[in-house]
Formats: sequence, structure tokens, C-alpha cells
Amino acid sequence: MAPAPRVPRRRSARPRLADASPSRPGSHAVRPPAPEPVTDLARPELLTPAPGGAGRARTLPGPRRLIGPWCFVEHLAAEERTDQSPAIDVPVHPHTGLQLVTWIFAGAIEHRTSAAPNAVVRAGELSLLTAGSGASHGLADAPDDASGDGSPTPLRAAHLAALLPPGALDLPASLEHHTDLPTLAEGGVRLTVAIGTACGITSPATTHRPLVCAQLELAAGSHIALPVDPTFEHGFLVDDGAVTADDARATGAELVVLPAGRTYVRLTAGDAPTRLLILGGPPAGDETVLWWGLAAPSHEGVATARADWAAQRTRRAHGADPTARFGRVDDGAAPATAPDLAGIRLRVPGPRGPRLRD
Repeated sequence: MAPAPRVPRRRSARPRLADASPSRPGSHAVRPPAPEPVTDLARPELLTPAPGGAGRARTLPGPRRLIGPWCFVEHLAAEERTDQSPAIDVPVHPHTGLQLVTWIFAGAIEHRTSAAPNAVVRAGELSLLTAGSGASHGLADAPDDASGDGSPTPLRAAHLAALLPPGALDLPASLEHHTDLPTLAEGGVRLTVAIGTACGITSPATTHRPLVCAQLELAAGSHIALPVDPTFEHGFLVDDGAVTADDARATGAELVVLPAGRTYVRLTAGDAPTRLLILGGPPAGDETVLWWGLAAPSHEGVATARADWAAQRTRRAHGADPTARFGRVDDGAAPATAPDLAGIRLRVPGPRGPRLRD
């Protein structure tokens, strides 16, 4: 069997504030003069996480199904690592019809995928897996000595997924690993754009519909008016500290959701430095069924993907074909077993709806 191709580590030039065009002024890209308050916009919504075990806290799906095309938001925080009990261990599992983001706030994680050799992702790096027709992946602890004293940095990360548009559901699996993303820094504010465009700077990551994902760091007590695309719904996931977004206050692993219509968002950090992730995209009207990380236009599409995964998992012990629908991940562990679909008929829910089975 031929070895899987290596994934290039992509680098992008860091823009300088002085290089910004007049239509996207660098000196005011993060902190423009605040407009007059707008009172007729829908109020923010605060989503609190559902504990997922092993330091995992999920806010999407839940009482709300989507933020733009974003359909899965999970915060990972592991304070301790031991040989007997790994801090993070997500077994290999399948996906279809999604783009999946692994974003590291601090520490490091090993991203194991069927699309490329296993790779360690570190703080400020983006691992982007496109699972159109099918891919599989898992997450595991990785050594990281960022502290320089021989002790590992506690992992803090986000695991995200966005729906692919209907025309991209059959794309082959691919993986991008970006190690040097564009950043704006001014005063007590630092913005790193992982996906899409924010404040006039654009990530080199490949997307198939309008999306934004960016890390924002704020000094303690700072206040900014952040310009945003008024056609996007936005979510603000807090990793560390606390932030108030248009009068809604969120702390660690909580998510503030803002409906479309805003041209800026007022953000105020708490008494400690704050780090958060900005997510956004236009409201998604896709007729897409989503179940256990499998997205398809219909119940039948999801049921077929589940059956393909079950058959591939059964063959794994005998040496699964790497050209099979979900490929192969070499991690030495048993892959996840899909839940039973017997007696269940999947449908397309609204943007708000019951918690989807995972």
C-alpha cells in the first residue's frame, strides 16, 4: 500500500496595519468609532454547554441547531494528563457533507485523519478537514512543551463543523493545515483570522460557502466595537475570561449568538484577559439532514452512510481498504460504533429545534 501524501503546512503573509486600503482602514479595523446604539435588533441569545465528558462542553447542536452554516461547536479543556487516563481521546468516527475545524487555543493535539498522515496541531494553527462524500478522523493527546520547563501546556481547543452547500456534498476528502494565519494587533486587541474574512483580512483556508472563524484576544476591561457582516449570524465562544456581547455576558465555554442585521458588535472584556472565538455565516436554508456527524440531503443518504461505516468498521480487523468510502486512520484503536437508526426517520429541522442525536 502506497503511503498517504503529506499535507503541506501552509503559510500566509501577515498583513501590516499600514498596508490596509482606505476602504478597510487598518488603524481602525478592530476599533472603529462606535455608531449610535441600535434598538430594533433581535437580542442576543446565551447558550450554555452540555457536558460531554473528558473536558468536552458542547453548545451546538442543542436548543439551537445552527449559527449560519455552523452546526457543531464543542469546547475542549483538559487540565491534567496522565499515562493512565488521556486528557483527550476522541475515537475515530465518520463524517459526510461537512467541513470540520480543529482550533487550538493553548497546548497541542494530534489530529488523526483518513485524508492525510496524522499531524500535531498547536496553538494558533488551523486543521481543516473537508468531508464531502466521506472521511474519518479522531483526536488524541500530543506532547507540547510550550512552557519550556518540561511540563505540558494544558490543552484548550475548539472542535467545530459547518455544513457544506448542496453542490459540494460529493467532494473528495481533503485536509489543510495552516501554521501562519493573518493577524491584526492593536493596543490590547489581537485578532487572528482562521477562516474567511474579518476586519479586512482574509485567511488562506479553502471554504465552499461564506464563513468566518477568528480568534479574538482582549485585554482586561477593554471595550471595542467590532465591525461584522450584517448578512451573517454570529456566535462568540468564550475560551478564557468573560465577555459581554451587546449586553449578553458569557464565561468559559459559553456561546453568545447574535442574529443577522448588525454592522458592529459591542464587546467588553471582564476583569481578566479574555480569549474567544468568533463564528459566523449567512443563515443556512439548506435542506440537509444531520445525524451523528453525517450530513446528507435525505434520511436515505444518512442511512446509507451509516451502513457504509458499519461495514467498513467490520472489515477493519481484516485490513480495511484505504480506498473505502471513509478511508483509514492508523491509530491502533477501535473506531467508534454508530448508534442504531432502526425505527428512526430523520427529517430536516428548523434552525431551532430539539437536540439532535449524536
